[in-house]
Amino acid sequence: MINKQSKSLNSTINEIHLLRALACICVVLVHLTAIHYVFNGNQFNEITFGINQLARFGTPTFAVISAFLLVYQVRRKGFQLKNFIVTRTTKIVFPFFIWSLFYIGLNKIYFGVGVKQGLDPISYFIEYVVLGGSYYHLYFMAMVLQFYLLFIVIQFARTKFVWGMLLIIALIVNAIYLTPSLNLVVDQVHLKKIYYSDAFVFRWIFYFMLGGFIAYFWENISEVISKYKYVWLLLGVLVVIGGIIEYNVTGSAPASRITNLINIPVLTLSVFSLYKFINNVSFLENISSIIGKYAMGIYILHPFILFIMLQHVPSTLWRTYYLPVYLVIILFICIIISKMIGTLKLSNYILPVPKTNSNNTKARDTSIAST
Repeated sequence: MINKQSKSLNSTINEIHLLRALACICVVLVHLTAIHYVFNGNQFNEITFGINQLARFGTPTFAVISAFLLVYQVRRKGFQLKNFIVTRTTKIVFPFFIWSLFYIGLNKIYFGVGVKQGLDPISYFIEYVVLGGSYYHLYFMAMVLQFYLLFIVIQFARTKFVWGMLLIIALIVNAIYLTPSLNLVVDQVHLKKIYYSDAFVFRWIFYFMLGGFIAYFWENISEVISKYKYVWLLLGVLVVIGGIIEYNVTGSAPASRITNLINIPVLTLSVFSLYKFINNVSFLENISSIIGKYAMGIYILHPFILFIMLQHVPSTLWRTYYLPVYLVIILFICIIISKMIGTLKLSNYILPVPKTNSNNTKARDTSIAST
């Protein structure tokens, strides 16, 4: 297994707060601009389309973060299968189940649409458990659960060489999966539904392995980032420019597009290098820390807040220049609700919120897949 490392390993990685906060904001912006799209005659303008497309970097980045924090924690504390199963069940499985029921109920109450009728038990299990089909954002939690199953095997990787090979294999598998001419043809109806879904782990496997790779080599990578921070910042800017060119040429592209196999590694290291410049700006650091701490709550709750806004905010107020205001409102409300849930006795089973280190005001390292 990944052996427990020296106690010199830091309990917090401050760079991850910034990356997690930006990824969280991106995910919210994708869905916020989608609501704007609906209220504007099912069309984007140049600004909202650009935001929507560039913000799609958020989902694969969350996969990187989830794996990074999991592997880094195992490096610090070691791996015990029983403890791993208990903590993942408490912090992911139970919240996934509870919020799936919540969103099924929301659809039922407002639209009279609950679970799909006429599904056989296998199809029901696939739709609402394996694929997270209760609401449009829960597929990510289903995807993370698949990665956890893989991690039970992956954690036996003990050397840098093995981690390097795992990363290369994951890149090849992910690229083949995203290339229709190379991908497998699956005909069996239930397997087909899983294999071609957005929740299937092969669609995102490279990003998970990238996160684990960065965590395993963190000390070396951190030195490289510090030494070449201006280079990484420049590369990050070039990726954003490339993204703008891409969506202008090809039109709307999903978060799982194949070009992100290059974009996300560069952007991740670019954001880490950006932290080197803002770590002394207390306001920015505090904001990123707060958003990062409540990332899971924001991710789980923001579709509900958007749903309420969709019902009650007049269409005349859905203007492009209001989007920053709506973004702040959504983040604020999600954080407040997360805090309120955090006061409950069994809050970890509903919406885990990382505890604050009494010696450090920053949150302990957690992600959407809270560790």
